[in-house]
Amino acid sequence: MARRTHVFDPDLGIRMLPNVRARVRHESGGFLIAANSDGFRDKEFQVRRSPGKRRILLYGDSFTYGDGVARTDRFGDLLQAALPDVEIYNLGIVGSGTDQQFLAHRLVGARLEYDMVLIAPWVENIKRNVQHYRLWKETSPGYPDELELLWLAKPYFELDPSGRLSLHNQPVPPPTPYAGAHDFAADETGVGRLDGLRWRLRERHPRLKDLLQRVIRYQPAGPYQRPDDPAWLLMKAILTQWSDEVDTPVLICPIPMYQHIEGAASAKAVGERFAELHRPESGVHVFDALPAMAQGSRRERRSLRFATDIHFSPAGHRAFADAIVREVARVLDEAAVPHAGVK
Repeated sequence: MARRTHVFDPDLGIRMLPNVRARVRHESGGFLIAANSDGFRDKEFQVRRSPGKRRILLYGDSFTYGDGVARTDRFGDLLQAALPDVEIYNLGIVGSGTDQQFLAHRLVGARLEYDMVLIAPWVENIKRNVQHYRLWKETSPGYPDELELLWLAKPYFELDPSGRLSLHNQPVPPPTPYAGAHDFAADETGVGRLDGLRWRLRERHPRLKDLLQRVIRYQPAGPYQRPDDPAWLLMKAILTQWSDEVDTPVLICPIPMYQHIEGAASAKAVGERFAELHRPESGVHVFDALPAMAQGSRRERRSLRFATDIHFSPAGHRAFADAIVREVARVLDEAAVPHAGVK
């Protein structure tokens, strides 16, 4: 990055620098970003819908935000292009967990008019929800080739003995410099030594990493394996509370990990867990895009992400949009009473 594009936020932990315009370096050749005054990578949010349009609020992390691709190549923008009477507001937050995405809805989304909420949690977000802070790489002002490592605190929820969510770390403490070797070993980051090894392999030997994962049958989504896993119970509680606070239909479309798309790991347990959230009688729908995305040759499936960056390539965004567009349209048609913006 040639300049800082994100800033500390006392409510969410981090969001884009409002109204920033920048070109971000990337293996794709770089991509342009532009934030609105609310600090999201989208057009300016208006409380009232555009005339003749229905509105979807879209939430997620850097996959939804569109790391590595132009704004028009993101799956949210592709969905909007495929649904002419729909406008989609993208509230994706880089590096966020489902908890921060939920808080973004309370802080920003709830004050807007909308007809549906579309939540696209990357499957890995389950690990971020249990973190209290994360290691963040930030460009030093005036020195775009130097990276500053920071401890970035985040708001987080815990389940009390009665099963209710309690919010902590809000207001969020400001970032602090990371002191010590960059060994990825601190428990507080939620990242252990094996994760550090995977990070180094991804950066330096991506093909070897992919081969090793297939050989050892690596399971990147461990917390989903048991219905009583504490991390899953927390994620389930967050998504349930979020859905209960929304008075329009909610569609949850998990973004699969590339190991699941490319067949290096089984996603059976992931599908079973998210199916627990499906309550169509209450307006809460879950749709699994993986079966559609896991079709085709290995080369075709591998093309859905970048060479070293695990985010969706433009082809990946297109595949995800194509997989869910009919379900998005179907659920949107169920919206009987639109949500009125709350001031």
